[in-house]
Amino acid sequence: MHPLLILALAIMAHTAMVVALIATPDIAVNSTLMFAGPAPQPWAGLKSNITTNPSTTSYTSGGASRLAFYVPTWSTNPAWLTFYKSLVMIGIPTLVTTNITEAVKHPVVLAYEAFTGTVSAADATSWNNYVRGGKTLITTTMTTTNAQMRALFGITSSTTNSAVREVIMLQNVTSSPGSLYMSQFDQTDTRDSQIPLWGTLVNQSFPTVGYSSTNTSVVALGKYALHATPTATEATFLSITLNKGSNNGQAIAFGLDIGKYIGLSQGNNTWGIPRDYAASYEPGYDSFLRLIKSIYANSKGYITVWPVPSNMGVHYVWSYDIDASDSWAGAVTVTQSLAKMGGVGTINWQTKLTKDAYDINFFTEYYGNISIVEAYGFMELASHSVSHSINLDKF
Repeated sequence: MHPLLILALAIMAHTAMVVALIATPDIAVNSTLMFAGPAPQPWAGLKSNITTNPSTTSYTSGGASRLAFYVPTWSTNPAWLTFYKSLVMIGIPTLVTTNITEAVKHPVVLAYEAFTGTVSAADATSWNNYVRGGKTLITTTMTTTNAQMRALFGITSSTTNSAVREVIMLQNVTSSPGSLYMSQFDQTDTRDSQIPLWGTLVNQSFPTVGYSSTNTSVVALGKYALHATPTATEATFLSITLNKGSNNGQAIAFGLDIGKYIGLSQGNNTWGIPRDYAASYEPGYDSFLRLIKSIYANSKGYITVWPVPSNMGVHYVWSYDIDASDSWAGAVTVTQSLAKMGGVGTINWQTKLTKDAYDINFFTEYYGNISIVEAYGFMELASHSVSHSINLDKF
C-alpha cells in the first residue's frame, strides 16, 4: 500500500468544483465548472485596476521561426494574454511584439485586433510587402476602411455585431492551401465542424464581424449560420476568409475577437455558449486554435511542440466527491486502464474531515475499490468540506 497524501482543503458548503485539464496534440482546454448550490463570491467588494493591463515584456523573446503575436492594442485589450497563452498551450511557439519591424521577420504574424480602426499608409504598405514576400498574415476583427488592407484580405464589405449568428460552420475546402488546414475537421460531426456563438443565457450571439468578397481568389474557411433560420444568408456571411497572394503569401481574417471568445468561454461562461450543460468538453472552443496551429505548421521553418507532459496523448485529472461514491467502480476501471497504457493520473478522493452516516456507508461499502485505486499510487486524499461539520462555528 502506498501512503496517502492528506490535504486539508476547505470548500464552502453545497458547492463542488471540478478543475479539469484536458490536452491532446491538437486540443487543449483549461476549464473550471461550478456545480449545484450558491457559489462563493470572493471577489465581492473588490475592484480591479482597470487602468493596468498585463505587460508584454515577459513574452517577447524567441527565435525567428516563432509565430509573431503582434498586439498593438495590448494596453486597452487585456484579452491578448488569454489568446497568447492558448496559442502556447496548444503547442505553437509564440512571441509577443508591438513592433511591425520585428513582426515581419517571422513567417507567420497573428495581428491581434490590429486592423479595427485607422491603419497608416506606411503600415499598410509594410503588410502588403510582407504577404507578397510569401509570408502569412492572420488577423481578427478586420474592420478597417483602409483600402490597401481591405484589398490585401480580399474583403469587399463587412458588418459588425450581428446578434443573430449562431455558429461558425467550418468549410470543406478542396483547394490548396485551405484544404491543408480544413481537412482535420470532420464534416459529418457538427461538434467538430461547427463553432458555437449563440449565448443561451443572453439570447444573442457573441459579437462578430461578417465579411463579403467579390474577389475570386478569396476562399471561405468559415461561414455563419443564423439563429432560428440557419438556411437564411446574410450579404456578409463569411466568418473566416483566406486570400492567397503571390509567392504563396496569404492573408487570413477571422470575424471575431478570439481572445475574448476564449476568455468568455472559460470564465464561468455566463453567456451559456457550450452545447452541453456541464462537465462536457466543448470542442468548438479549440477549433480556432487548431486551425491557427495548422496554418502555422504549414509555414516555412515551423516548429511545434506537444502541449502535454512527456509527449503523452492525454492528461486527465479526475476528481471524486463523496456524494458520488458510486463512482469508485469507474475509478477502478480508469486506474487500471491508465496503468495498462503506461499512463499516470491523479484521482483526488474528496471526503469530509468529520464522520457522519454517509461516511460510515462510504468507508464500509467502498473500501475494496478505494484500496485497489490507492494501491496503484494514483490517489490523493483531500477534504470535501469542513463546512459540513457541526463544529464549523468553532473554526
